[in-house]
Amino acid sequence: MYFGERKVGSRFYEFIFRGYRCLLVENDCIRTVFLLDKGADIISFVDKKTDTEFVWTNPMGISCLDKIRNSKMDDECFSDNYVGGWFEILPNVGADCEVLGKRFFRHAEVAYMPWDYTVVKDSEEEIELLFITRLSKFPLEVRKTLKLKRDDKALNFREEIINLSKETIPFNWGFHPNIGKPFLDENCIIELEGNSFEMPECGSNKGMLEIFNDIKNPYACIYNKNNGTGLEIKWDSEKINNCWLWISAGFDQGHHHHNGTYVCCILPTSARDDNGLAEAEKNNSCLFISGEKACEIKYSIGVMNKAV
Repeated sequence: MYFGERKVGSRFYEFIFRGYRCLLVENDCIRTVFLLDKGADIISFVDKKTDTEFVWTNPMGISCLDKIRNSKMDDECFSDNYVGGWFEILPNVGADCEVLGKRFFRHAEVAYMPWDYTVVKDSEEEIELLFITRLSKFPLEVRKTLKLKRDDKALNFREEIINLSKETIPFNWGFHPNIGKPFLDENCIIELEGNSFEMPECGSNKGMLEIFNDIKNPYACIYNKNNGTGLEIKWDSEKINNCWLWISAGFDQGHHHHNGTYVCCILPTSARDDNGLAEAEKNNSCLFISGEKACEIKYSIGVMNKAV
């Protein structure tokens, strides 16, 4: 376990919360927490200047993981393990399916793998961390490099997928940031691919899922129209060339949405629809990685202040 001593500038330290390894990363502008033992999910992202938390997490908390830790990865695994936060999706984006003799539940499986990390650089002016995991069903290794300077307002990632086998592997890739209260309310505006959407009022039972394919501008943001405080997401569009927008203002019910989830998700992904990897492989719309090759993307998530 790594305990940081520095209290200024770019810094990080590892800690245990409810039995799970977590990593706090911060600088002068932002503070974030990674849940290392489950997908390296971002379970907190805070604008320190305004003390604004952006990330929605399941009201049950990460204690929901304790209840099913020893259960098999069945069709309910996605809901049973749903912590919320910002999580990565690989290799199956969308519905349950079977590919190359392996069954994948919804949005499996990298978000359920434990991650390790190494320290590449550690100074007051800049830190650099390398997160690493391997999938259990496909022979893929994922390496995610995070650099953070002391005045950065965004987490900047460079991520690489490495095929450890000699055969070509199909996959889809995506990032699922759940944005919620206290930041999220009916004053929030979402901008994506030249479109603007207003967040419905909490409890209005409104919801939507809209998919934008072959996007021209790999950028999206959500901000409060009264004070300009917001969050922006940027990514490479060569491989991640679609974006889904999911909004729920109490519309989604049942497990894990009991009591009506109030959330907005801007999901950059290579998947063109919600039908899963098997269907995407069949119509040749997914990504493919050749044996012993690698592919890379860059993306960032950061705070913004839009002029209003």
